[in-house]
Parts: sequence; structure tokens; C-alpha cells
Amino acid sequence: MAAITSSTEHRPVIDPSTYLAKETLKDGTEVTIRAIQPEDSTGVLESFEKLDRDAIYRRFFSLKKELSDAEVKQLTDVDFSQVVALVVTTKTGKGETLIAGGRYAVENPETSQAAELAFLTDEAYRGRGIAGLLLRHLIRLAQKAGISRSRRMFLLIITQCLRCSGGAVYP
Repeated sequence: MAAITSSTEHRPVIDPSTYLAKETLKDGTEVTIRAIQPEDSTGVLESFEKLDRDAIYRRFFSLKKELSDAEVKQLTDVDFSQVVALVVTTKTGKGETLIAGGRYAVENPETSQAAELAFLTDEAYRGRGIAGLLLRHLIRLAQKAGISRSRRMFLLIITQCLRCSGGAVYP
């Protein structure tokens, strides 16, 4: 992964809607980090079914047994301007499997300088540094879009995410 450049360096344009990066987790698992697409709706639904009650509550602020069609559309069909969403996938016996997701949402579209961050990781893949990895990629995209502040909303284990990100502080 390329390092995040300072504000004085030339910043190439990155189109978050076509974002794609290959990474290796700290345990050696190869993953792809890419822009979410409407075609990911099946993977989102399958991932939701695997979540425990606590994870659902932390992500959606209520308990629910399933996602509505409107919620799936909201999660998978983003504008990549006000909301940028990435998924993490890995190859399994079933092909490409969605194992995590992260997004930022611009808090005030008029200023576009601050955003909220959210992450969700499949329980079987927690503790492998995925949230920190997503954080680095989302920060890179946010900085390229001119977002200078974030209000972190870590929806899994806060200390684990900070440990994975090396305690990264968003300027």
C-alpha cells in the first residue's frame, strides 16, 4: 500500500468507486479491499446472518433479525461522494467471500471537512487487523477528497481497532 502523502506533495486523483487494493493480513490471509457495489447485496445479507446480537446492535443501534431491501440498497448503493464504502473479501471454497466492511459518511455536505467512520467485521475474522487496515484505506480516500477531520464511530471493539491502526490519529 502506498503511504499517505503529506499536504504539500502532489496528490493523484483516486476514484473511490473503482478502488481496489490487495493486502495480506498479519496472519498471512490474502484479502482484497475494494469499493462496495450493488452486486454485493447477497454477500451483505449472508454476512448479516452471521452477526451476533451485540454486533447488530452496535452497527444498527437496534436489534433486528434481517435487513430490509431499503437497508441493503443503502449499504451497497453508495454515491462515493458523501458516502464511501469499502468491503474486504477473501477467497474461500465458495469463491469471493465478504468478511468486513467500512465506510465514511460526510457529516456536513456543504463543508465536506468531517466524516463519521464505521466498521463491521465477520466474527470469524476479528482480531486479524482488518479494521485497522480499512481505517488506513478510508483515511487515504478521505484525505484525497479533502476531508480533514473524523468523528470515529468504532462499532466493534474500540481498543482492538485502535491497536490495529497503531493508534492512528486523524488530523
